[in-house]
Amino acid sequence: MELTTEAAAREVVRCWEDGDGDGYRRLAAPDLRYREAGDRTLAGPDGVVDRWGPLHAAYPDLGGEVLDLRVQGDTTLLAVVWRAVQSGPSGDEPPTYRRLVVGDVVVLQWAGGRLVQEWHRPGVLGLLGLLRAEEPAALVDDALWDRAG
Repeated sequence: MELTTEAAAREVVRCWEDGDGDGYRRLAAPDLRYREAGDRTLAGPDGVVDRWGPLHAAYPDLGGEVLDLRVQGDTTLLAVVWRAVQSGPSGDEPPTYRRLVVGDVVVLQWAGGRLVQEWHRPGVLGLLGLLRAEEPAALVDDALWDRAG
């Protein structure tokens, strides 16, 4: 059974939460482009899944709450709050047991039912107003990717 775009977007968040690489790979196109604010870019679903190991080692209870979700055509715009406690090591640093709460604007673009672009802008809950836009797809297009590097 094929997922709706909204259900597939929620499944992306669940895969991040659970570290479900197989589930993520089923959703993503082989040539997936991933970008975070700043200059972090990853190619393909394996690049994203490989990043989860250290993340889940430091934050094994990582959870994402979808506050809002908008779909227009092949673009999904989500407001997600990620919560966790750093109860594992982060690199060479021991656990701090500090609580992490990060707001994230996530843009997902789909083609042929597969995730082809994923863009995260963490720490910007102030951008939640973007979710009120009438045309979310107009907010993110290929020009964004070109400008970002």
